[in-house]
Amino acid sequence: MKELTLNQLTPGQTMRVTRLTCGKVLRRSLLAHGLTGGTSVRCLHRNPRGAAALYEVRGSLLAIRKSDAVGIIGERLP
Repeated sequence: MKELTLNQLTPGQTMRVTRLTCGKVLRRSLLAHGLTGGTSVRCLHRNPRGAAALYEVRGSLLAIRKSDAVGIIGERLP
């Protein structure tokens, strides 16, 4: 499957995280919120200006900036 970054998801699409390529501090925060390898992430809403989006991760909602989402790599799920 083709890899994509989290910021490439549109509302309603889901991906499975394969790796995190972000900085150490952000990585620690994402891991604490349950965003680990193999986790499914669904895009719920994207800010009209595109600066951030709302994602569902393990039943919780996370707002992630576009600049941070480029470091979250995964595979699109059907």
